[in-house]
Amino acid sequence: MTAFNDFSEITFVDGASPPINAANLNAIEGVVNLADKELARSSSFKLKEYLDYFRARNTKDIDTFQADYTDFLNYAPSGTLSNDSAYTGDAILGDQGIKQLIPVATADYFDFAHLQGSALDLTKFLDESASSTDDFMFIFFYISDIDAFSGGTLFFNIGDTSVASTYEYDFDIDTWGFDTGWNVAWASKADFYIWSGTPNWNNIDFWQIQLDYNAGYQNEYIVLNLMQMVRHDPDDSDYFNPFQKYLGSVSGWENKLSQSYPVWALVDDVGKQVNQLGIIKLNPDNFETPFTPGNYRNGMLIYENVNCFVSKFEWICKKENALSSMVFYIDSTHYAEVYIGLSFLTLSVANGGAAVDTDFSFDNVVELNSRIIIYFEKNVDTLRVISYKDGEALGICEYETTFTSPGDIYLGAYESDSFGLLVDFAISHSMNQVNLANEYMPKIIRKIANQTLASNTTLQNDNSLFAYLRPNQSYEIYLHLSARCTSTTPDIKLGWQLIGCEGITNRGVIGPAQTNTSSKDTTMKSAVYNMTSIATFGLADSLNQPTFI
Repeated sequence: MTAFNDFSEITFVDGASPPINAANLNAIEGVVNLADKELARSSSFKLKEYLDYFRARNTKDIDTFQADYTDFLNYAPSGTLSNDSAYTGDAILGDQGIKQLIPVATADYFDFAHLQGSALDLTKFLDESASSTDDFMFIFFYISDIDAFSGGTLFFNIGDTSVASTYEYDFDIDTWGFDTGWNVAWASKADFYIWSGTPNWNNIDFWQIQLDYNAGYQNEYIVLNLMQMVRHDPDDSDYFNPFQKYLGSVSGWENKLSQSYPVWALVDDVGKQVNQLGIIKLNPDNFETPFTPGNYRNGMLIYENVNCFVSKFEWICKKENALSSMVFYIDSTHYAEVYIGLSFLTLSVANGGAAVDTDFSFDNVVELNSRIIIYFEKNVDTLRVISYKDGEALGICEYETTFTSPGDIYLGAYESDSFGLLVDFAISHSMNQVNLANEYMPKIIRKIANQTLASNTTLQNDNSLFAYLRPNQSYEIYLHLSARCTSTTPDIKLGWQLIGCEGITNRGVIGPAQTNTSSKDTTMKSAVYNMTSIATFGLADSLNQPTFI
């Protein structure tokens, strides 16, 4: 709260009260407005509280390119279609993208399409709120070598095949603005022109892409990974922004997170190893100095005007050994950037001059789809970074600064492959609002009532003892159970059911042996079982006394 010293005091003169006049009343109103703005700006912000809202209100997926390539139509004289793995290929989101490869050494063009299983209503977002023609379509795609496509045009068609003649909209994009690597192309619905017939945005069941390629570039390719509709930015009609909330019919829409260039997207990254909703930077140019022309557009503002702060970021790594960066920015010679690259956690600080790096070296590579927690704070004069990564010691970087001015907090990118899915962050001006201990506090699930079963040999799910586990994490799970039975030969059979879990194979068990007849003195069983195998334990013989397992 740095602005409270920026107003003039209303003073008492010779013990008399200040006069009630326009100047003094305006001064009081100014102080009240300033206080209101400061308190609103310096409040805590937690991304998880908004993610589902942002997605439902501001986005709708057109294609995620997770279908097999044989579901796509490939027209002559097109290229060679295939699936591109997110684990061994270039795709970033989900399990795969769709690759289109140049099959010949002569110049020609790609021409391919996808018929949707059912028509999309692109006059509405996921929550059924209205989408206007000011809203945008974007395509996220990879180019292996831009020289193969330079000087050409990408034709993006979208339309309706439910009638005798195909009705479609079209938008043409020159390739001069594309680069080798990942690109994002966008256009508002108003920018599309009618190519044929009388298409309607409320009945879209296909898209089609044509892309010119040059001679001499056989086996170069593109990979498509996401096509999405996004609400237009309320502050700049040339761009889109999915991080908006609705303030009412008078005030309209407001950006909760601000970007001056549409490179950040909200995606539902659904795949075998990751199933998370989060934020990802589509065009990972360096953050560097965001207010220098050419660079200022690459950051996303997430928190403003603070001297001290504490924050926690939860990332899923989408490219090995690289993540998007977190930046505390005052000006081009006073800033701090936190990033991961080449198995190093780095705190890079410019304290009035050139940046100085403080590094922590990980023992192991930062693997694809691994989960990393990063705490980033400025406490008085010290900037501090703490990282939690599976299988690693606690990573710590600190740097003492002489910063005297407040700064803003951005998300950025350090390298061209700095892809990270940000699934949560919490940030506050108050050091008490983000608790480091919360991340690794144990979660305890208790049975809230007895559960009675008739004698049988079929396993049945427990009514209370289940847990939803967040993806890409390691867990230790302990079960403490008590049971009793009036049978003369009582026992209980136990097993585990795993849904969507990988890497869990065995469990250790300890409890009374199946031959047990006493709750006080008995032979014990201690063994290793497969997770889903049945382990049988004996209970106290007909005494109806609890036996602990």
